[in-house]
Amino acid sequence: MSRPGYTYIRKYFSVDGRQYEVSGRTEAECYEKMGKKKAAIARGEDGISGNMLVRAWCKQYITTYIAPRVRPAGESKKEAHSLTKKSAGMYREKLEGYIIPAIGALRLKEVTPTHLQQILNDQAGRSFSHVNKLRCVMQQLFHAAHVQRLILFDPALDLSMPYVVKRTRRSLTPEEDTAFRAVAATHPHGLWAEFHIAFGVRPGEVPPLRVKDLDFVAHRLHVSQAVESGTNAIKDPKTTAGVRQIPIPPDLEPRLAAYVSGRGPFEFLFPGEGGQMMSQSGIVRRWKSFKRALDIYMGATLSKHGKIIESRLAPDLTLYCTRHTYCTELGAKGIDASVGRFVTGHKDVSTLANIYMHSNDAVVQSIADRLYATKKAEPSDAKSAAES
Repeated sequence: MSRPGYTYIRKYFSVDGRQYEVSGRTEAECYEKMGKKKAAIARGEDGISGNMLVRAWCKQYITTYIAPRVRPAGESKKEAHSLTKKSAGMYREKLEGYIIPAIGALRLKEVTPTHLQQILNDQAGRSFSHVNKLRCVMQQLFHAAHVQRLILFDPALDLSMPYVVKRTRRSLTPEEDTAFRAVAATHPHGLWAEFHIAFGVRPGEVPPLRVKDLDFVAHRLHVSQAVESGTNAIKDPKTTAGVRQIPIPPDLEPRLAAYVSGRGPFEFLFPGEGGQMMSQSGIVRRWKSFKRALDIYMGATLSKHGKIIESRLAPDLTLYCTRHTYCTELGAKGIDASVGRFVTGHKDVSTLANIYMHSNDAVVQSIADRLYATKKAEPSDAKSAAES
């Protein structure tokens, strides 16, 4: 309703066959509004339609489809389609880092499969995880646009993966393992580092551990919590099988007992600053410090100021390699995967079995010993039987 004393003027115009309307008290005001409206349409910011620029749709997609799915930090994954804050950040990273720079200025209806395939092709040689996530984000982005009938054809329907590097986690090599244990014996964070390889725990399962979780009577470690990736919130382990008991290695038990002697049962086992739970940045700092010492032990070249100028460490050496080493040792010692999963926390036995399949020479030698030791003994056994 117009106010008394004012006469409103209406002006109409059309863009790409769609009619628009502006109003004002004077023709000058109407033309000013008309100019702003046309500029907004040109930027793809006028409502939701196939004329939207891809960058505008990306922002709308985050607001409509991603942000509402983020669950509170530390809350267990109850709904299949809920996301952690870190996972939501992955969507933003792919959209803002790769999709918008490449096709953000195009209108939705102008995007072709070739545009999207080229974005993937530009990532050739990178990790499978990165390229596959980028493809999934593009597929979800344009599927949503198609469902809303903003575009008649979904250009992301049949995207092909370029050449990618599929990295797998590995165990420590014999040389790395020897050096790791030697450095752990003297490094300030050595017990923390050795703890990972001795129990095969996931890095995120260590910060919430408390002194009481070490049971020196039953000689067990109780694992029941983990830190949510990307936050410092405590949650349930990765799977229901993550709640478990792990035998304490006899050779490590005296050191652990001395380490926790005199401490309260509810203190964090490996505390961070001020006795609080170790943060994820704290984990990174400890591992970086330990890895530097390990590198130097293995013969890294140092500058006169002590900076490493030529590393001896493999680029794929991560803290998670300690868990893989523990799993590999289970296989090397003849522990069946169906039994080993109870201490490693694998819900699916095939996951642990696959690690056994990628085990080191010790596993192969163990199989050879068990296969051929019996066969070599057969002739002597038969001779002994004949003589008797």
